[in-house]
Amino acid sequence: MRHLADRCLAIAPRPGPNPTAVPGVSVYRQDHATEPAHAVYSQCLFLVVQGHKQARVGDDTYDYDPEHYLVTAVPLPVVSRIVQADPARPFLSLAVGFDLDEVRAIAVQAGEALPAPAPGPPQRGLASC
Repeated sequence: MRHLADRCLAIAPRPGPNPTAVPGVSVYRQDHATEPAHAVYSQCLFLVVQGHKQARVGDDTYDYDPEHYLVTAVPLPVVSRIVQADPARPFLSLAVGFDLDEVRAIAVQAGEALPAPAPGPPQRGLASC
């Protein structure tokens, strides 16, 4: 992970979102823990390279760190905060945007190769895995 963190630091010299040469991919950097802030997450996969972040939707809290990614399938209002970051080891994450119609097309092509959805009530459009 250290090698990936070094590459992210080179791409993200300043706090906040830093675009990459790949459309739809950015590196987010934050040098300090933050207070909760309101945001709207769009369809995106968040891969944390270093640090720890939380997102809250209603009463549910989603943690993501190098061991857990966060995915949002639909635009959602969240309250998020950086839990772990400091100048020596800033919070770093890769944000990979995606088009839901393209994901649906891939799922149709995959057909029965994909597992059936879990039974039960619909879930939020956000998950930490």
